[in-house]
Amino acid sequence: MHSRVLACAAVVALAGPAAAQEPESFETADGVKLQGVFYKAGAAKVSKNNACVILLHAYKATPESLKKLADLAMTLAADGYNVLQFNFRGHGSVPTDVIATDFWKFPHNKEFVTGANKNPPKATITLKDFKGEGKEYYPYLVNDVMAARVHLDRKNDNGQVNTSSVYLVGVGDAVNLGIFYATAEWYREAKKPNLPPAFEPKFIDPRRPLQDTEVAGKDIAGAVWISPAKSPSVNESSAKQFVSKWAVRLREETPMLFVNDEKDKKAGTAGKFFYNDVLVAQPRPGTTKLAKLQQTFHRELKITGEKTALVGVDLIGLGEKTGLEKMILDFLAKVQEERKARQPIPQRGYTKPLLTNPQPFGVGGS
Repeated sequence: MHSRVLACAAVVALAGPAAAQEPESFETADGVKLQGVFYKAGAAKVSKNNACVILLHAYKATPESLKKLADLAMTLAADGYNVLQFNFRGHGSVPTDVIATDFWKFPHNKEFVTGANKNPPKATITLKDFKGEGKEYYPYLVNDVMAARVHLDRKNDNGQVNTSSVYLVGVGDAVNLGIFYATAEWYREAKKPNLPPAFEPKFIDPRRPLQDTEVAGKDIAGAVWISPAKSPSVNESSAKQFVSKWAVRLREETPMLFVNDEKDKKAGTAGKFFYNDVLVAQPRPGTTKLAKLQQTFHRELKITGEKTALVGVDLIGLGEKTGLEKMILDFLAKVQEERKARQPIPQRGYTKPLLTNPQPFGVGGS
């Protein structure tokens, strides 16, 4: 198993001199073992208070694009952020391990992934196993983001990081999962409820009564979406519904930056959709803009010397030519400055992530 972890690390680790980084694995609520790399925050001129960044790659990301995303991880770590980069299930250079006794018990895995009737059950999955190009299955990958967050919560409890400020940085259609995840966190307690094991919450559902007023949604400090893209798995009406209906506070608490090459008209249209229609960051005539929404932006990069648009990870690593990294760091720094007085929660208490079912939020398959 160690060789498998190292193989994954080779996909996402940046060659050459590097900040402290470790290949790591962690399990989701529905029995997938994910592989990733944790980049420890380097010494920065301005303290980031041990804040964290979770990197979200695009659906069907290639190994080459994962390497480019690792460049951004290194930049963020050098600026003082703890960074977790991981491969969504089915992605990466090696198949994803599943805990067969658990994974195949879940209805969404049996319905939307091939191999449920194998004897013995399949022990690994790849993108090819997702039925229908993954259209119905894609929203369930929100459980991978939730597992990454709880993995950081465990590090929080060990004194390694501070999950009272968690940033999301995603590429392409990861914006759909990222915003869904940030919404779902408003329905999870920030600390594990002190209840007998039989009554402990095991899932996230907007209909479940919360045991505490302190919720994990307040910890999502901000988000950056590079070349945002819509997804057929989350149609426009669903995207607008699950934010406006279930987590209005998300618009107030989590500032976001949508950024794309101005020649990338598709990403520009998607960015404006999320900005204006999902988050309603642009106020309607006669309405009042919420103060926090003044921190949410849609920016288009003016890139010279390129005849075609630079999309997604191709915007990374070009320095002043795109100015992307500086824009991201400046945005995160401004948000973090406002959160510097926020008191951390030393003990979250979560050892396992809660299962997130998209359907109660109006997202997902049949």
